[in-house]
Amino acid sequence: MTTDGDSDFHDWTFRNNVFVNISSNANIDLPKVQFVNNTFYRVAYSGSGISYGVSLSGIGPGPSQGTVSNNAFVESGAYPDPYGLRGYYGLFGAAMGGESRAPSFTDSTTWRAIFNNLVTNGYINANGGALAKAKSLTDISQFVLDDAYAAYKTQVYDYLIWTVQLDSLIRSTFVNDYNFVSGRQSDGFPAKPGFAGDEVHGVNGGDPLFQNINNPLGSDGLPFTSDDGLKPLPSSPLCGAGEGGSDIGAYSCA
Repeated sequence: MTTDGDSDFHDWTFRNNVFVNISSNANIDLPKVQFVNNTFYRVAYSGSGISYGVSLSGIGPGPSQGTVSNNAFVESGAYPDPYGLRGYYGLFGAAMGGESRAPSFTDSTTWRAIFNNLVTNGYINANGGALAKAKSLTDISQFVLDDAYAAYKTQVYDYLIWTVQLDSLIRSTFVNDYNFVSGRQSDGFPAKPGFAGDEVHGVNGGDPLFQNINNPLGSDGLPFTSDDGLKPLPSSPLCGAGEGGSDIGAYSCA
């Protein structure tokens, strides 16, 4: 879900859905997008999963107040995984856009040069993410920009501060817990690197004990019926492990 930062879109909730065999990932750059009690099986196998973040070019409210909870992510993510793409979700916050589209106060060629100067001066990384030097700014008198771009100094400073503030808002309002994550069945449903410690109540690794993981629709071929293969067995680690003792994923264990 990438909408180019259109502020007319917000407050989308994906609840009790089953996502199966989807190669790509979801890029969330809108406020109040929630994923609650969904089951993801073999999703983002050529991508990174659900990514909350925005690369700014002077527009967009960003994905503040995002929620990812009570979801099951099974066999998702790229295999092999040379780039560390995890297959569940990631919080990337706000970054300055270094691509060809420039903020409204300059043109693309000049903006690229300014972007590189901010990298050189230690305010942002190569991806546009704000570094500690930018986060410590309290006044424009502390801000250093090469003389060649002096005419843009006020606008660049304001843009940098806005990026820092939006990044903080996105991160401080993100809610994530009670998710189940595991790797491929052929590997024994191993834990996923990076997930351990991300959640207080998250479950990292283990057999989800679905009825028949190889037949998501079950023998009747219909979704959301009692024979669905991704419905957990009563002994599944998903049962009762969600918030308030609820079941994790789209299906009830009952």
